[in-house]
Amino acid sequence: MNTTFKDILDIFFRHRRYVIIFSLIVASFTAIYVYGAKKVYVSKAQVLIRLGQEQMGSLQFMTGGRNVYVTRREQELKNEERIFLSDPVITVAATSILGDAASDPENLVAVKKYISDHLEVKSLFESDTLSISFDFPDPFVAKKVLDILINKYIEHHIGVYENAKELSFIKLKLDESRVKYDQALVKYTNFTDSAKIYDEREISLLIEKRNDLRSDLGNVRAEYQYHLKKLNRSVEAQALLQPYERYNSVEIINDRRNKLKSKLNEAVMERQNMLLKYTPQSRIIQDIEQEISSLQKLIKEEPERVINSVDSRKNETYWTIEQSIIDLRTTIAGEEGKIASMEAELKSLEAELSRNSQNYQQFTMLKKDLDLAKTTYEKYYEGFLESDLRNINKNQQVTNISIIEEPSLNPLPQWPSKKKVMLLAGVFLVAGNLFLVIILSMMSNTVNNPLDVAKSFSVAPLATLPLVYPENMNNDPLSRKALTTIGAEDTARFDVGLGYYEKNLKEFQRLFINLTHLQGAGKVFLIARSLPGEGGTTISFNLAAFMSNYLDKKVAFVDFYPSRLASAVHGATDVQAGQFSRAALSGVDYYRYKDRREFKHEDVRDKYSILEQLKHEYDFVFCNIDSIKDSADLVFLNNSIDRVLFFIEADRTKSQVVGFNLDTLRQYGFANISFILNKRRFYIPKCLYRYV
Repeated sequence: MNTTFKDILDIFFRHRRYVIIFSLIVASFTAIYVYGAKKVYVSKAQVLIRLGQEQMGSLQFMTGGRNVYVTRREQELKNEERIFLSDPVITVAATSILGDAASDPENLVAVKKYISDHLEVKSLFESDTLSISFDFPDPFVAKKVLDILINKYIEHHIGVYENAKELSFIKLKLDESRVKYDQALVKYTNFTDSAKIYDEREISLLIEKRNDLRSDLGNVRAEYQYHLKKLNRSVEAQALLQPYERYNSVEIINDRRNKLKSKLNEAVMERQNMLLKYTPQSRIIQDIEQEISSLQKLIKEEPERVINSVDSRKNETYWTIEQSIIDLRTTIAGEEGKIASMEAELKSLEAELSRNSQNYQQFTMLKKDLDLAKTTYEKYYEGFLESDLRNINKNQQVTNISIIEEPSLNPLPQWPSKKKVMLLAGVFLVAGNLFLVIILSMMSNTVNNPLDVAKSFSVAPLATLPLVYPENMNNDPLSRKALTTIGAEDTARFDVGLGYYEKNLKEFQRLFINLTHLQGAGKVFLIARSLPGEGGTTISFNLAAFMSNYLDKKVAFVDFYPSRLASAVHGATDVQAGQFSRAALSGVDYYRYKDRREFKHEDVRDKYSILEQLKHEYDFVFCNIDSIKDSADLVFLNNSIDRVLFFIEADRTKSQVVGFNLDTLRQYGFANISFILNKRRFYIPKCLYRYV
């Protein structure tokens, strides 16, 4: 059977969850690699090699047993390429890069190896140039290293001549002057950062402040001496006076007695008020009574009047002098603190002026050293280096080498290249998804569509019924998000109602026609399934209801297995008939087996003998049993069954299980077996069906 594009789309949409997950993983790792991988930047330059006419001859030599002709022009460019990549040039460049760290042989060897691995030199014969490139994770470092390499390459050519030592001596002196200048600059900078140097205006302000502070300090000391002498005189005058004087009085009223009487009156009033709230035997009233008795006793002991008493009064002059002494001592203490503060400030100011004088002398010396080092460096740099290097280049005729393209600063990384990475990721994504879908399809062992039934069992299904999704709490169809979360293991609970045939008359009409036109269709049908919940009972009863209500057929439905139909019998006419109960349900006579005890073989034969009776009374009889299993019941069913309706649930029932149950039925003598594929899911969106 040929595979169509529709079948491919169906497989793709069936496994779209895995495809989406794989795509997200690939996209995530691609983004992490593009934005998190170590960037590599390339700096490029070109050096022109001028060749004379005498170098255009040819050179013949033997290699590999054959003659090779190479022009001297090509040989010269190849020589320059080897010189650039030679060990002396790379060693000098690595030493210049490392600086003091070049004394370590391991560091020098590692840097030389890194430069050799990342340096690329190509000879361009068409333009007589060397194309040079160097890659590094930092574009600025890549440019700087390539610049050093080109300089060392040119210096190597210069060093071939006799007076290269003069150039080395000039560069040595230049480096020494640079080191001295850096050291002088560091000392000067550190000193200016740590020490404060005042200018002339600030010095004059500090001196003026010091003079004012000395004047104020002299005034405060004079006031302090004056107040100290005044205090001594006051103390001497106070020592000559008596603090108290004695006076006679005719009569003095006893204030203590009056105060006790006042407290007694208050206690009596409080007792009167408390008696309104408390009883005389309460603790509070007893405490008040005790207080009143104590006050009365004290009043009796206190005399009422004091006659002809002597009074000792203060000497007003004595106490005036004493107050003056206290004020003077306070003033003197404040002046002592002020004098101490002003002396400390004056001492700090004089120390600051002295320190500034010393710092200024050191500052002058460091400034002179810095100016001298700078002058020496500029002398070597501007006078000797530029002039002599230019003269040496001119004198030594190093004119066959010129830089026509300086080392470039490329801010865009050479790797990872977003275009290349995205292209590789896209190819890997497509190939990986195709491989994943193929593997999942090959590993899938469930029956998904009618083609799987035809391929596995060499017979097309009698009918294919789509999966009906349940409704939510508001009797509305489930949302798209809810449908996407439905797995194959959850579809067992998605079943149709007993009125399903009324909404799908064409489906059941097609099923009835296919069933009745089969050779040897018969009248009694056995409902078979591999697992519970595959919808065989409900679909078969809907087919029976369709035959009864639209085709005027007399149909019976015998239920030997407790199914969901038993819950729908409530309210219908239920007639007891021995081991079976009979009820009218949707125009179909529904027989339900009631007895559940163990049977002997004779009892089992009697149990299924009802099918022979109903076969003569009804046009069609449907027999519902438990899932297919190796049981002796199948032996007795074979005597009365005309055709087996084997229900298969799509995306749930495994083909191996169906094959095992099919072999079991055939072993028990069931020859007429028809498949019905139920709950088939359509994965392709409806908007794409018109195109496929």
